[in-house]
Amino acid sequence: MIAYYNKILTIEAGWLIENGVFSKSNYYQLSNRRQIKVVRRACYTKPALVAYDSMPDRFKCKVVAILGESPYKYEQKNLFTERIEESIEAMVFFEDYKLADGRKLPIKTRHTYYVNAILFDAIIKLVKKRKALRPIYLEDKKINKWEQISTWLQELPKSKYPHTLPTNIRRLQNRCKEYEKQGCISLIHKNFLNSNAKK
Repeated sequence: MIAYYNKILTIEAGWLIENGVFSKSNYYQLSNRRQIKVVRRACYTKPALVAYDSMPDRFKCKVVAILGESPYKYEQKNLFTERIEESIEAMVFFEDYKLADGRKLPIKTRHTYYVNAILFDAIIKLVKKRKALRPIYLEDKKINKWEQISTWLQELPKSKYPHTLPTNIRRLQNRCKEYEKQGCISLIHKNFLNSNAKK
């Protein structure tokens, strides 16, 4: 829908038409008059792509209204959410983890730890793919990748991702390093840990 193509932020023409940004006939008129730049024509399996910055302001305003934010910010956020994947390994770890007295972790706690794990997995994938993290600006201030990540975490719907990851950038980085080094065990609160605990 919204993605970079040859370093240009583009929006699928079909999405623009389906969402009423402009009509199909209007799209062809704008294209023929070169009032929008079509950076890729539609072919058998690939949709036509329109350069966002080439669109007149009245259409840009419609796009922002539909998305609820700038398409630049929307595309950046998707870089993170599209990397959030289910993890059988993490699920099994927390389901099977036993305390020293043989009890399992509380169900709600298991789920929270699991969500923390898959979010850290997504962060690690994203950080390793450095080129994916393009600098973005908020109120004319350039922010770094960890600021971006912290913002995205705070914007995730808690009903879907009930995580407890820190919002402080330094703490988030440190926790992520611990997770990458130690794995799921690093997410279990010290109150649950015991030298005699067994998995």
